[in-house]
Amino acid sequence: MDVSATANLIEDTKSEIVINLGTAYLNMSILEACLKTGAVYMDTAIHEDPAKVCEDPPWHANYQWKRKDRCKRRLTAILGIGFDPGVVNAWCALAVKHHFDKIDTIDILDVNAGSHGKYFATNFDPEINFREFKKVWTWINRKWVENPCTRRNGSMIFPSSAPPRLSQRPRRTPFPLKKHRRQFHPVFGWASATITLNVFNVLNNIGMLSEKPVRTAEGVEVVPLKVLKAVLPDPASLAPNSSGTPASAT
Repeated sequence: MDVSATANLIEDTKSEIVINLGTAYLNMSILEACLKTGAVYMDTAIHEDPAKVCEDPPWHANYQWKRKDRCKRRLTAILGIGFDPGVVNAWCALAVKHHFDKIDTIDILDVNAGSHGKYFATNFDPEINFREFKKVWTWINRKWVENPCTRRNGSMIFPSSAPPRLSQRPRRTPFPLKKHRRQFHPVFGWASATITLNVFNVLNNIGMLSEKPVRTAEGVEVVPLKVLKAVLPDPASLAPNSSGTPASAT
């Protein structure tokens, strides 16, 4: 969060490119440090303000795009180089430009395959994950339409698999292909989908997904969402890396 210290680090290490793999809370301070030094900036997620939850779209326009003119004069900034957005956007662009005469909609199906042996876990940072679980925004007929999270559910047949359950949930991805509707659905088996939705609804209903501080009977101030993050499995521990040992980073 310390822009000057980060800028000094960039200069001391003579870094020409900064790849920001930190939490989405850090994006603007790291981008500012790059603007100070001229280093190329890359990130994997849209910036989030810790004080705001589920901001209205367009999300990049709320933060990164306000610095577009400064970046043009000073540096190259490439946003969203993770998987979704990032890799998924690249495949969508390839499909639009080279493989289809016409595309009306693009739906992202995020298949949660395999078993990690835990009763419940999130596939990336639980705090960021649950902060997004407030409402869903979909780009339809050239405007954003809001729906409650997990309101739209269904099923789809995939090759050589049982019918998984689809559940619409938010994922704040940029929309470079603005004339195409683009939705994000996590895909679970029926059993895991039932557990996931039940756990989510219980946590939400009892207030454990709140980002607002509360005080315990012992007088300790805690944030329910941060407590939840501390007790849930670390996403990095859910799958082995190429060497067969648990991954060390999300």
